[in-house]
Amino acid sequence: MNTLFKKIILLMFLFLVSPIYASDDLTIHITKGASKPYPIAILSFSADGKINQQTAGVITKDLQYSARFLFINENKPSQYKDTSVATLDWQAWRNKKVDYLVFGRVEKQSTGNYKIFVNVASVFGKKSLLHLEYKDVLLADLKVVSHKISDAIYKVITGMPGYFTTHIAYVLIKKITDTRIKYSLVVSDVDGSNAHEVFSTVNRPIASPMWSPDGKRLAYVSYVKHSMAIYMYDLVTKHHHILAHFSGINSAPVWSHNGRYMALALSMGSSFKTNLYVLDIKQSKLAQVTHTGVNTSPTWSFDDKKMAFTSNRGGSPQIYEMFWQSPGEIKRLSYMGVRNFHPLYIRHSHKLVVISQLESDGPLRIGVLDPISGDVDVITHGKLDKSPSVSPNGYMIIYANYDKKNGILEEVSSDGQINIKLPSAFGTVQSPAWSPH
Repeated sequence: MNTLFKKIILLMFLFLVSPIYASDDLTIHITKGASKPYPIAILSFSADGKINQQTAGVITKDLQYSARFLFINENKPSQYKDTSVATLDWQAWRNKKVDYLVFGRVEKQSTGNYKIFVNVASVFGKKSLLHLEYKDVLLADLKVVSHKISDAIYKVITGMPGYFTTHIAYVLIKKITDTRIKYSLVVSDVDGSNAHEVFSTVNRPIASPMWSPDGKRLAYVSYVKHSMAIYMYDLVTKHHHILAHFSGINSAPVWSHNGRYMALALSMGSSFKTNLYVLDIKQSKLAQVTHTGVNTSPTWSFDDKKMAFTSNRGGSPQIYEMFWQSPGEIKRLSYMGVRNFHPLYIRHSHKLVVISQLESDGPLRIGVLDPISGDVDVITHGKLDKSPSVSPNGYMIIYANYDKKNGILEEVSSDGQINIKLPSAFGTVQSPAWSPH
């Protein structure tokens, strides 16, 4: 194995265990928004009461977090006492340079539950684009329903599915004593709020969390005594299950989109030389799908027919792709720079997210690879950007920036227009993973 790829394997292992300082809840700082944001006004919901303001507040916060909207009236909330567009003064809103209006009402029903009405209107079209009605909503579910409303608003305006009902998993590390370190698998809302510990270990590292397609399970890497293993944790039953515990490296678990298979990088006793395997989870059958060079970081295409991965078979770490059920047909995708690794397919696109180093001893940054041309468009600006994970709609990417001692999580849009920082105060965090819808 060449020295460069050994460094890549070591670097990727350090990506799993290197800490980034963080608090339990992450705080949003939008450092760069969309170049052409959508002008929008979200009106205070018509009925009186705290519940109405909370609902409008959640929707406002969600859309602000996306960094794709320009809020015209955010400091001067208005009330509109209707849920239809019949009496809207279109010209008045055009004069304020508003393109979209969001308004609605929350009513308490005789059962004690709530009914929510929401309307999204196009000012220039002078019409309603979306009318939503939710009945029998429990008080405890109002925030979840508000996130669903945000998803719907985002989609009707941008044309892309929203992601405000999704979650982020990451590993939080806290030093208890000089000899005791606590590792916690944490799940938070997509904006970093409402973080809660799923489970924890002491002196036994947790790394590489990966969501199942149904969002009910998490695969992760940890240790059995002093050897690596791949686990599955059921978020419903709270049970752990070992999926792979072979001699040597057990790493890079990733579910197929149909949930039947899991791709793994295993060394089977070799200290560094990993190959890719596919595990049939239900039947517990393991099949090796690569044999040449060192291979790691598998990712599935959305039809589950192809697999992209990192390999040194061409002399340096680069991105390759194969039809995994016919692994003899392997195509190299990346050629730019010194090395490209950790590929991720982007939904609704033929492109892939990668970690790229364009020059020797240059920075490691997140890029978007066009497999047709082989070009990589670098979209981050750090010295050490790592562990990318893509949102379900394919537009946003969360990753770890490690430029400073107190590293942070950041998000960037796949076109590089938007950048959001999620700084934190204490503890350490690693390996962010974006959940499915």
